[in-house]
Amino acid sequence: MLFPTRLLSPVTARFQVSNRTAHLKVELADFALPAEMAEAAGELQRTALVAERIPLDLSDLGALAGKSFDFPVNPTPGYIDGSIYLHHRHHPVDITTLSFRTPAGGAMTLYAEAVLVLSYEGLGPFADTPWTFTARIEP
Repeated sequence: MLFPTRLLSPVTARFQVSNRTAHLKVELADFALPAEMAEAAGELQRTALVAERIPLDLSDLGALAGKSFDFPVNPTPGYIDGSIYLHHRHHPVDITTLSFRTPAGGAMTLYAEAVLVLSYEGLGPFADTPWTFTARIEP
């Protein structure tokens, strides 16, 4: 069974740059665990996607508008080290695509394609789950 990614609602995305690599934090709106997690159903989750060692130079974020980048999955060199904390455990997140978009008249947004690797630590009845999302990038 796939995790209901509709529960994962990005609020903002923030990048930090150091030593020619980027770090990303995508804040998620609080949500309750679904009924399929019988022992923890309704438990409030306050969490974020955190991704480190992104091999991109984001010192000029505006220059990335309209560009898209693909990444391998862990452990292939060049992977993004991502994770999300759910139900008292860190779960890896394999981020395979990052796209930088600027909607007409709007702030730059981040579009991402990823897989929640829930089989690593286990999360109730849920299998590894594809997840795509868009988040407004904070300056």
